[in-house]
Amino acid sequence: MDKTQVVARLSKLNIISLDESALVTINNTGYYHSGNYVNLTAPQVATAYNMPFHSGAGMKVGIISFDGGFKQSDINLTFSSYQTSGLIPGSFTAPIINQILLNGATGQFGVNTNADAENALDIACVATLIPEATINIYINSSTNFISDIQSTIARAISDGCDVITMSWTFGEASGDFLSTQLQLANSNKIAFVNSSGDFGSDNSGVESVNYPTSSPYIIGVGGTHLIINTGTNTRLTETTEQNDSRFSFGVGSGGGFSTLFSAPSWQTGLSYQTYNSSTNIYGTLTPVTMRGVPDISGPMANSYVFYYNGNLVAAGGTSAATPVMAGMLARFKALTGKAFSSTEYNTLFYANLEAFYDITTGTNATYLPQGYAARVGWDPVTGVGAPDGYSLLNVIIGLRPNQGIEWPRLTGIRPSVGQAFPRPKIRI
Repeated sequence: MDKTQVVARLSKLNIISLDESALVTINNTGYYHSGNYVNLTAPQVATAYNMPFHSGAGMKVGIISFDGGFKQSDINLTFSSYQTSGLIPGSFTAPIINQILLNGATGQFGVNTNADAENALDIACVATLIPEATINIYINSSTNFISDIQSTIARAISDGCDVITMSWTFGEASGDFLSTQLQLANSNKIAFVNSSGDFGSDNSGVESVNYPTSSPYIIGVGGTHLIINTGTNTRLTETTEQNDSRFSFGVGSGGGFSTLFSAPSWQTGLSYQTYNSSTNIYGTLTPVTMRGVPDISGPMANSYVFYYNGNLVAAGGTSAATPVMAGMLARFKALTGKAFSSTEYNTLFYANLEAFYDITTGTNATYLPQGYAARVGWDPVTGVGAPDGYSLLNVIIGLRPNQGIEWPRLTGIRPSVGQAFPRPKIRI
């Protein structure tokens, strides 16, 4: 077995404690605020992105972690708080999260607080979107031996997860050491989402991207800053803003190009544009030749509210955007009965740009002066953009690849007034 060690990287979480008075209810679409600042929750993002609702019943989602533990009581408190604010129907109860410890992991809470907080954030984002799904968190030890990382992901695959989400990343310098596992997930039609990072074009001081986000067998998730209507939770504006007032550090959607992988088929023919913050010069359009990151994006430069260690806190980053996207993909599969691998999803995404909110301004020259510019269509800042859930669902429905699959007939749904939990009617 390979005992080579690599470093698991976690996007820098800026954890902010909030007072209980931060909860305000308006028109039964509650939101959390600190002064004039409005925080987000995963159900509000779902409404803003027009995600069709499904409870997740019958789905299994795997969360990959590389240390720490979590408290079931935190997810119970998060559910209770969201229900008080009208974000989750009272008919749902908090799911019991299955903890699977691997390679000497203890799951002890309170030793690695950064990992603990990441676990709580990932669970809150997934569980509040698909409360009746089976949710497994696979916790590896912090030793980060390549063989242990491989076996952790292999376990999630062998357990039959429909979607896998991982907010941890590694550097490309260690090579494509998850090739076998990622291809296995792909062949089993498991959608695997991974965060692109919070430091723009920078990765450990050099212009590079994270792995396995850069793998063609991954859906890379970048980040945006989302402004919602606090009366309806509908989407107002979305940018690549880098300096949100709630973060003690600048944040930028991780993006750029792989040095390991050539451009996959869905990225051939694309172009990109560089940007230098020191000179304020935009580069000329350049053809994409290597695998570009990210593929899609969700809110990262916003604080998400959840309970951690018994306290109401806020944190953000692509560590939040990624499990939100996992919840959306689980809803799609539950609604349609159709399984897509990561490569199939990416092919679908890039071929249906009209199903995304295109982010066309801003850059990710955040920590390094040299970065990339957002532009019309795909770019190495926010990918093809943020998803419009119903538009994507309609694309999937339109494929109708097999007879006998249940396809949703969505009726009585009014996302424009902020309904977070529309009920689909199913027919054969």
